Formats: sequence, C-alpha cells, structure tokens
Amino acid sequence: MKGKLFWLGLLPAMGLLAGVAEAHVHHGPALWALTALSMSLLVLMRQATVSWFFSFMAVFYVLGCWFKVMVHHISDLPYVEPSGNFSGSPPEWAEYYEFALAIGTALLLTRLVSLAFWGRRAPHMQQGRFRVGAVTTAEWGALVAVAAVFYLVNNLAAFFVTGVNARVTLPLALNAPLAFMALIGFAIVLATYLGRDVVERQRLTPSAVAAVLLITAIGSVSMASRAAVVMQAVPMLLGAYYLQSRWGRYRLSKWPVMMFALVLVLVLALVSVYRVKVFSGIGSVDSDMLAFFMLESGLLALDRWVGAEALMVAVSEPGRSTELFWRLMGEDPAIGVDSIYQQLSGGKYEFLQGLTFLTLPGYFGIIGLTGQLLLIFILTAMMVAAGLAYEWLIRRLLCQQVVPVALICAAVANALTQLSFPRLLGPFLLQMTFLAALLGIGIRRRWRIGHLQTALPEPATDFERH
Repeated sequence: MKGKLFWLGLLPAMGLLAGVAEAHVHHGPALWALTALSMSLLVLMRQATVSWFFSFMAVFYVLGCWFKVMVHHISDLPYVEPSGNFSGSPPEWAEYYEFALAIGTALLLTRLVSLAFWGRRAPHMQQGRFRVGAVTTAEWGALVAVAAVFYLVNNLAAFFVTGVNARVTLPLALNAPLAFMALIGFAIVLATYLGRDVVERQRLTPSAVAAVLLITAIGSVSMASRAAVVMQAVPMLLGAYYLQSRWGRYRLSKWPVMMFALVLVLVLALVSVYRVKVFSGIGSVDSDMLAFFMLESGLLALDRWVGAEALMVAVSEPGRSTELFWRLMGEDPAIGVDSIYQQLSGGKYEFLQGLTFLTLPGYFGIIGLTGQLLLIFILTAMMVAAGLAYEWLIRRLLCQQVVPVALICAAVANALTQLSFPRLLGPFLLQMTFLAALLGIGIRRRWRIGHLQTALPEPATDFERH
C-alpha cells in the first residue's frame, strides 16, 4: 500500500471507525487501546526488512479481533460463528479486550525483538538470476493443463473438498499429501514459476497474472472453497507487486487488481452453485439456498476472519485452565463435531453422512482457554517466534525467492489463525518443508539459479546504465 494511501487513508479510516463504534458501545480506553495496537501492527508491517509471516499474522489479527468487532458494534449484526456463553456484559467485554491486547502485544513485541536479528538486506536485493530465463507461454499453458487435470481428480475423489469427506481412500496414507497438494502445494509450485518470471522480467506480466488467476480459480471451485482463490492468489500477487515496486523499472498497474476482483466474483458465484448442489443434495440449484450462499459470500469480508468469537468463547468459559489447554493440544482430529471446542462454543453443526463442518477456534481460542493473561502472552510470543524462525528456514530452502516465500508464510499464518486440531499442524508443516526443500533443489539445479548474493540492479544504477 502506497504511503499516502496508508497514512492519509487507512489509518484515519480506522480511527473514524473506532470513534463511531465507541459512540455506540462506550467501551472507553480498552477499545482505543485495541485500536492503537492494531494500527501499530500495520505500521510495523511496513519495515524495510519484510516479514511475510508477521504481515499476514498482523492482518488476520486486525481483521478478526478488531475490524469484525468494530463493525458489529456499529451495526448490531449477529456474530456468524458461535460464541459460547458470551452475553456481552461489560465485565466480559473488558476481559475480551484484555485477551485481545495480550495476543496483539505479543505479536508486536516479538516482531520488534526479531528485527534485531533479521537480515538487513531487503528481499528484493537477495534475488538470484535464473539462467534459464523467464517462463514461456508454453510453460504457463502446461501448468494450467496439469492443474485442470489434478483438480478434476481432486474433486472426483474429494481428497480436499470443503466439508466433504474423502470418496477415495488410498493406501499408505497417500490421501494426506494429495490433500495438501490440493490445498496449497500446487499453488506453491505455481508460485516458484511466478517468482522466476517476475525476477527475470522485473515486472508482473498479463500472461503471468492470467495463469495465476485461472489456476487458483480452478482450485477454488474444485475444493468448493470460496477462500482458496484469495489465500492462494493474493499472497503471490502481493509478492510480485513487492518485487516490481522495489526495483522501480516499471510502473505498477491497477489492471491485475481489477482482473482479480472480476475472477473473485465469478468464483464466488460458481462455488456457491456447487455448494448448493453438494450440501443440499438437490439435483437442480435451489434459488433460496443459492441466494443464501451468495449473501454469505458477500459477508465474507467481515465474518470470514477467525478471532473475535473464539476469544468470546474463552472469556465466557468457566472451566478454562491450563489443563483444558493441554487437552485441546492433544485432541484427536477424528472426533470431529464431538471435539471439546465444538461443545464449549455451542456449535450447531451435526454429524452428516459424508460431510463434516466445524467452527474454528484458531490459536485465539486454544491459547485463550488457558484463561491466564501472562500465559496467553507467552504462548503467543513463542508461536510468533517459531513462525519467524520457520520463515527464515523457508527463505533459505527456496533460495530467497520472495513469491513462494510470501505464499508459504500466508498459508502458515492462515493455518494458525484457523487452527482446529493442533495435532494436524505438525504434518502440515512437515509436508510444507519437504515440498519447499524439493523446489529449492529444482531452483538450484534445473533452473540453474545464479549466486544468491548477486543482487539485481538497484533502480538508480539501472537507470544510469540505460
């Protein structure tokens, strides 16, 4: 986001939204403290030494714990996700702000500490040259074709389709890596090609944008996931925009944003139709249910983000304790709708043949259910420190390539924010690391990347040469 738009647009708008919300609820200093902390997290994202993991964690926190609450304060809209025994009393809101401030402060301070140890060279200065050159039209076409076949198979077998249990069970637990590839793995492969193309051309081209949007749209429809196209395409395009803006050779264009908006609307409509067919069991599209899904899709910008309701569950749960936290940490994912958090939150999802739906606590709900502010702060800080260390590892494995690193960090931040069963996080990270290591080998050997410390020309030097 450009400086003027950030300082004179976003931050004042946040202050205005908070002021209107305060006029409705009169929560006083706690509301303004949460607003100031949220602003500080966004300001810290703009450090020259970029951390994609911290950036996405900060954005998800602001959207889930601050933005959602402010809008609901003003509109009195009901919260979509279950919030346990939360009644909205002043003491409960006071404790909500305390829990949210403890988590946000841990995010902020951990990032500040990490800056003392983070590499001083900006990511765009560490990009190596690919001797094989930019991605060709034939390569983009092959990627689209392979994606179409892969996601068709995924849809038929339901290795990863939102809410749908697998229809094909493979031996040797092979469903897990295929589900991972559908969820994010194929997108990471795509990101390495996009990163190579942007590095060589030093700009984001129409063919690259078209390929990214087409493949992520196919994946989103295949998985019946309205969020997939956002969580795959946005980090890749942001990484590409970042590189192009730092090199300064070409002006940034607005048309990729317009293309993304158009594709997003189309995907939301297609996925809504698909979900009506799958979840209702009706052969033809039911107009009332389609209208419901379209309205729900329209409200995703507000209600999709995990955070507020999970903290409400934690605040209102009388049995919160460290013992409950450890039970949540070790819970078996196989129990599904009978899990601890589903019971505590008052989730209305029931077991349906072939379908599984859950309300998500994220790390907010799991850590919050310890019930101790100091422990919430410490656990969050440890989690963020581990995430920053993991980002450093991924950077090394992927030869400092910004675009795939941005996507992986977004995926990890999203996994933490939408965490349901902590035991699933380990296999997810293991598969992510293994794939990154394989791609790193390919980058070094197949594409014959140049020396990692050979920076691309800085804008002034480059202009002088021409």
